[in-house]
Amino acid sequence: MRTMLRQGTASIAALCLCLAHGTTEATDYLVGSSSDFESAIVGINADPSGAHRIIVQQDFTLGAPVRAIEITGSLEVVGGGHTIGGGGAYRPFFIAGGDVRLENLVIDNARAQGGNGGLGAGGGLGAGAAVFVDSGAQLALKNVQFTNKS
Repeated sequence: MRTMLRQGTASIAALCLCLAHGTTEATDYLVGSSSDFESAIVGINADPSGAHRIIVQQDFTLGAPVRAIEITGSLEVVGGGHTIGGGGAYRPFFIAGGDVRLENLVIDNARAQGGNGGLGAGGGLGAGAAVFVDSGAQLALKNVQFTNKS
């Protein structure tokens, strides 16, 4: 019984040490298509305080608008040198919150289209053709290329 208590105490101490240093494992999302990408963002937003990784497994082009990334935790997008295309119509990343890191990625032919406006009124802001970073978010880039953006 004494041995069990020592092992239990050591396990609790190790758990407390891990929690104190913030060492948590990221949840990985393997992405190879527009629908995979959308599903990953839905999953990430469902656990906003967690640590997440999107691992791009092949080039793909978005087929629909992408949801905003609305987190307080972290997201790392590991591009592996692959390309996410916007198809001349879509913005791959709208980062509303959290700490986001993009690395080894090409973002091609992305677009953010603002509204047309009305009679005597200005149009909507079409900012951030490839990546839009809201005031509550942070973005780090490493080896990211932006091509053919508008």
